Amino acid sequence: MARVQNGRHNSKARLDSRGRVSLPRSIRKHLGVEKGGSVVILRGFNDKKCLTIFREDKWKEKEARFSASIEKFDELKMDFLRLIIGDIDYQDIDEMGRILLSGNFIEYAGLKKDVIFIKLPDMVEIWDADTWAQEEERIRQLIKEKGLKISDLLGGRNGESNTQAGNG
Repeated sequence: MARVQNGRHNSKARLDSRGRVSLPRSIRKHLGVEKGGSVVILRGFNDKKCLTIFREDKWKEKEARFSASIEKFDELKMDFLRLIIGDIDYQDIDEMGRILLSGNFIEYAGLKKDVIFIKLPDMVEIWDADTWAQEEERIRQLIKEKGLKISDLLGGRNGESNTQAGNG
């Protein structure tokens, strides 16, 4: 069993027998929604076996920009659009702070009982706890193999800024 813990950028919850999951308050706050608000749920990006949640109005902005940028006669881009927009679900957060996940989404993401929420900019991912533990290990191993450090991802080596001292 995966070790599931709450942290600054992740939270845990349990999927009930009806497919409902409570969105922890920190997750609702991150998304900018409260009980009674609406979210959009879609499959994880890049074929990741997770679900992605957006606040409804944020998703509509992204969808409009995305749709406007697609050339309607580009078959591959249209297929991509069909996959992303054709398989989304709008859900209201109930008075208990829960959302209902469809059976198709639960099956796609392989959600069992324990789930983990991963906060990302403007969105949240829902992972099965065991699947996330495997994905986290894969990511850590990849980072190690590539010799990456957090400072590399944040714009500089050894925590240094990309700008020269005094030129900034």
